[in-house]
Formats: sequence, structure tokens, C-alpha cells
Amino acid sequence: MSGKAVDTVLLFSTQAGAGAFPQTLNPATGDSLTIRGTVGESKARLMAFITQSDAAGNKFRITSPLLHDPNTGLTWVAPENPSQFLIPEYGSVPVEQQDTLTVQGQCGAATTITAGLVISYDDIRGTDADLYRWGDISGDIKTTKVVEIDLNAIAVGAWTDTAITTTEDQLHAGRSYAVLGYSVSQSIALFGVKGIATGNLRHCGPGFAGTITLSSYYVEMSEYHRMPYIPVFQANDRRSFFVSAANGAAVGGGVAKASLVLAELKTVK
Repeated sequence: MSGKAVDTVLLFSTQAGAGAFPQTLNPATGDSLTIRGTVGESKARLMAFITQSDAAGNKFRITSPLLHDPNTGLTWVAPENPSQFLIPEYGSVPVEQQDTLTVQGQCGAATTITAGLVISYDDIRGTDADLYRWGDISGDIKTTKVVEIDLNAIAVGAWTDTAITTTEDQLHAGRSYAVLGYSVSQSIALFGVKGIATGNLRHCGPGFAGTITLSSYYVEMSEYHRMPYIPVFQANDRRSFFVSAANGAAVGGGVAKASLVLAELKTVK
């Protein structure tokens, strides 16, 4: 089996005090810095690089011999904390299957330096996500539903998955729902969705506490890049459809809340 997919890799490094650049960030359990295998000549792209440290103004870098160069590669001084779109919304960075990236960061005080790589695959081995372009669904929307989710406790350097039915369960059985975007009640490093519709990979974006762009995040990424990016899941699978969150500091259960913006579709995908 093969097909399109988006995957998010969580990286972190816990520092007891100021950590001068470059501090190497390591993948969370279950994640890998090696680009997944693709089919034939199909493409893989780095869509987003999301970073979090003790404050804005810290340096982050991605390198690989197969990127521009293995020395300074892609280097940013992150102007926000957490950062949102270090890679421009209209841009992406081609990456090669089986290449292993190196990610580095810094901090000015004790913290867990955190980063996320969002990678899209045109044709990946082992999965096929239900992803659509805005034009595929914009004329097929029946109603809009915002689902409230009180997130489970978030531990440092690890993903936390919370079923979308944790706080409410009002979706209509037998219907298809497109995930248009989201918002979070407080800033966290990474946020997104995971389930059968995403090939059980995490399809995430920045966890910044602001509605501009993020309330329509998946739509805008689809439009910017002219590619299928909007997850569509079946309501009958809702109890095994999750939101995923990660952060550089622990967050208690129920403290962080999310609003998942869904479009109920007229037709079943």
C-alpha cells in the first residue's frame, strides 16, 4: 500500500541551564529524523519547522549533506516563542527519502528546547491518508461544527493524544467531516490530528494561541501549496480520532483546551 501523507516529527533537548548553540535535538519516542521511503520519483517536502525555547531570539538549524550545505544549512533566529512559520507559508524544502536530518537549537536558561518538522509525502510506502484540496470540499459543506477538547496532561519531550470525543460527542454518525483548522487556549509547541484518516501519522501545525491562520490552518496550507492537505475523517471513527499535542513544559490534564474546526460534508467521502 502507498499514498499521500503528512507526518510530524517531535524533537527536544532538556537543558539544566543556558545551552549555547548548537545543541542537538533528538527525536521523541517513536519519531525519526530519517525521511520515510517514497515510491518511485515521488516527492517529499519539509512544509513547516516549528520551534520553542525559553524565549524568542534563539537560533535553530536544520542540516544534511543533501540540503543546500552540511554546515549552516537552514538557520533561523526564531522571532517568536513558539515560532509558527519559519518556512514561508507559500514555500517548502525538498527532502530526499532515507536522508537523515540534523536539528539544533539553543536556549538562554533552563528549559526543554523543542521543535517539530512537518513533512509531506506525495506517495509514501505503507499508508494512504484521506487528504483533500479546498476545491474538493468547499462546495460540499453542509454545516460547520467546532468541537471542544480538554487535552490530556502533556509531558515534556513526548506526544500527548486526546480523543476528540473526550469533552463532547455530538458528531453525526455516518457522516464525513473535514478538519479545517483549530485553536488552542494557551500556546504550546505543536498541535494537530491523528487517526485512520491521516494514516495514523500526526498531521500537525504550530500550537500558537492565536486564531489568525490556525483556525483555517489545513485549508490555507492546501491553498498555499496547491496540494491535498485537509484531513477528512468518518464520524463512525471519531472515538479513534485524536488531537496530538507537544510542549517544552509540562501542562496539567484539562488545563489546555482546543477547538477543532470541522465541516460536515454533504457527501460521504
